Amino acid sequence: MQERRKEQRWPAYLGATAIFNQQLCANCLVKNTSAAGAKLVLHNMPLIPDEFDVVVPRKNAQWRAQVRWRRFEQIGVELAPRRAAEPPVSLEEARRLRHLKKQNAALRRRLSVLQDGE
Repeated sequence: MQERRKEQRWPAYLGATAIFNQQLCANCLVKNTSAAGAKLVLHNMPLIPDEFDVVVPRKNAQWRAQVRWRRFEQIGVELAPRRAAEPPVSLEEARRLRHLKKQNAALRRRLSVLQDGE
């Protein structure tokens, strides 16, 4: 079988987080790495957009990932370095924040109705 890869791959087993839409995140596993990319294993792959951030806390690293291929629960990504910023927001925190924003909007509507009634 002829090797089609342009770059050498190294096995990896690193826990990571895929961050997209600036708040939502999904846990994933980095399986193989190369100089320019990686293979990620994750569940709910259809939710993952074509571009997202990947954070590997153990390596204290963050990359911008662009999907190159998708298969079942695996995706191949091309990685570009990205400066680590704030830590990612957990899915639970993102849901709580969304809920609080909805409550805030409802309270503002009630307040404006009360002020209009005076």
